[in-house]
Amino acid sequence: MTEPIAEAEAYIRFRLDSLASANEHHRFEEIATRIARKRISANILVATGPVSSGGDQGRDAESYKTRIPDELPNAAGFSASASTEPVVLACTIQKSSLKSKVLADADSICAAGADPVTHIAYFSVHPISAGATHDLKKTIRDKYDVSLDIFSGADVATLLAEPDLVWVARQYLDLPSSMIPPPEGEPDPEWYAELIEKLRQNGGPAALTPATQGEVTLGLRHATWDATANADLPEWLGFMSAFLADSRDGKDTDQVFRACYEISIARFRGAGSADGVEDLVRRAIGYAYGNNQPNVVDDAVTLASYWGVMWMAGVGRADAKEISGAVLSLRDQAVRMLEATNVSTHPVRAASLMGTLASLHLFPNWRSVEEEQGRPPHVEFTPSAGVKLDDASADVSGVPMDALVGGAEAMAYLDSLVDLTSGFHR
Repeated sequence: MTEPIAEAEAYIRFRLDSLASANEHHRFEEIATRIARKRISANILVATGPVSSGGDQGRDAESYKTRIPDELPNAAGFSASASTEPVVLACTIQKSSLKSKVLADADSICAAGADPVTHIAYFSVHPISAGATHDLKKTIRDKYDVSLDIFSGADVATLLAEPDLVWVARQYLDLPSSMIPPPEGEPDPEWYAELIEKLRQNGGPAALTPATQGEVTLGLRHATWDATANADLPEWLGFMSAFLADSRDGKDTDQVFRACYEISIARFRGAGSADGVEDLVRRAIGYAYGNNQPNVVDDAVTLASYWGVMWMAGVGRADAKEISGAVLSLRDQAVRMLEATNVSTHPVRAASLMGTLASLHLFPNWRSVEEEQGRPPHVEFTPSAGVKLDDASADVSGVPMDALVGGAEAMAYLDSLVDLTSGFHR
């Protein structure tokens, strides 16, 4: 153990003891939840109900249901760290009678009529001996068929001194910057480290502005593909989700559309799952129907393409008819926009729409594919999760070339695009 790490752990341990002295149960609960999301299961939320009063049935935090498996080859971010089994987190700052306290909380958590649980992660500021820990694990396993892990103050301090969790110690325990251990291995880019630190300190985006969303987009995309930053992906999805609440006169805005776009792609490409994605795709495409910005329609077309790939891969739950209908509606929207565009005065807009329409007509007609080949068998995730694909590695063998939306129309739009852009250089 290096000296900076030992120094940081000692300080963190001291500050944890001060939480107990000040009766700051809620702060310790926040710290434990942050640790649990990184080390136990990403799909954990703080329980609603007054803490320390029985209102949460001994559950300070617990997992929500997800269909993404615990372990996934080539997985990234959320999919690699979420649990499909119900997990409950319990915390205590109590100093005495800890064995009795753990048993009492377990009785509440596992009481008849309570939500099911298969694992309890118990966080204690004060130490629980190894012997007592083993006895508690056996008692709870024999009585409730539930596994138990106990994290005492020293364990918490060790975890909080690790690179991806040290920010929690800074945020909640005022760890001085001078005590932060130096990173091991290749550090994240400076811009990335500064950005995620700022967002963590603010508890998310400080304002729902296009500039802020642009910054979050950069971080989210970096975390989707970078091996080191990938562990932060659930946080970035949370930061971007804040923009889903933006509205104008009760209606979605461009920022909502952008959030739907970025979250959908990050979840599908980074985790290989369509869970929670398809409704965002529908929302974004619905926004594009009534929008006259070529870039919005083009991005909606990209999402429609991903939607079809989700269906073909077997992770999507929408039927082919719905996806094909969305593609055709986007095509009709783009045609209306192009017909209303004066090519002479707005050649760039026209060129953009021609390119979008050419792309749309090269989409597979998913309804025809289903009629010819049947619906692909359902799977929970794609094997390409977290893997960047280039043109050479993308498998399109399952798409018949005679099932395109319109190959001849695509070529016609491309010809028009070539003619138009040739005029740019005359």
